[in-house]
Amino acid sequence: RELAKGLQKMSGFKAGNLLSKFGTLSAHTGESAGLNFDNVSTKNIKGSKEMLTITGNGKSTLQYKVKMVLKKGKSYLLKAQIRKAPGAKGYIAIANYSVKRRLKFYGSAGASVADDGKWHEVMIKFTPDDELYNCGLFFYNQKSANDISINKISLKEL
Repeated sequence: RELAKGLQKMSGFKAGNLLSKFGTLSAHTGESAGLNFDNVSTKNIKGSKEMLTITGNGKSTLQYKVKMVLKKGKSYLLKAQIRKAPGAKGYIAIANYSVKRRLKFYGSAGASVADDGKWHEVMIKFTPDDELYNCGLFFYNQKSANDISINKISLKEL
């Protein structure tokens, strides 16, 4: 984050835009966080532009983490679109690991989204506490054998 701020001062880069190039989510004033998942490609997780898809294996819960740069005590609103193929189960969550490795969920959304193959907007309003240390947006496919996609991620400081 400090490197991004330094580059912003020296060369006119916007820190948030630079962070997004490294797959890190930070608060933006625009509609999109500018995350690019083109380089994400594993057996079950595929990325393309601003969309990420997890294809479940039907046996275990699969996840993908997007690192987040946040401020303690500030409130945020995360918006995203989720699409679930018929039979797919999953959700997104914002979670933090403290310095002592204690896990705390700041919020989640999408578990009740219909598995109808259509895009549905979800929102999470949250405020990181004093134990903010290693926070991320987690994207889960819960033991289903079908696709779950996330798109149009944005994060706004309130």
